[in-house]
Amino acid sequence: MKSLKLIVLFLLSFSCSNDDDNNNIESSCDFDVIIDEQWFEEPSPSAYTITNAEINDICLEITIGSSGCDGSTWETILVSDLPVEAGGTGGSALSLKLTNLEICDAYFTRTFSFDLSIISEGNTNTVFGLEGWEGTLEISNQ
Repeated sequence: MKSLKLIVLFLLSFSCSNDDDNNNIESSCDFDVIIDEQWFEEPSPSAYTITNAEINDICLEITIGSSGCDGSTWETILVSDLPVEAGGTGGSALSLKLTNLEICDAYFTRTFSFDLSIISEGNTNTVFGLEGWEGTLEISNQ
């Protein structure tokens, strides 16, 4: 049942428009972040290893590795436990969820980028903790 919920929410994230509140500003990131405390607590449906994570402008770029045939069918979402309060300098915890239905044993890596503006808007400095990644990630809006 949890896997079905994850797949349905993942598909819904692609069907929603990204420019509702952004004054039609187009993001260069691949995906948006989803804010859902309950979903944040659920484990990823598939195992992966984060090999790199860095912030480029407002995009969090995460490189992951997992077994598979070529990684082309991997589906990812990034879930935040809560939005950062406007004007605050606090942080947010992030959890990547990977759905990997490939049954091959080869090991591949792919990089995905996520737009952090929904959870960092209005903040001068925002620190993020990414589950499975050592250290913190920071956006400095100066």
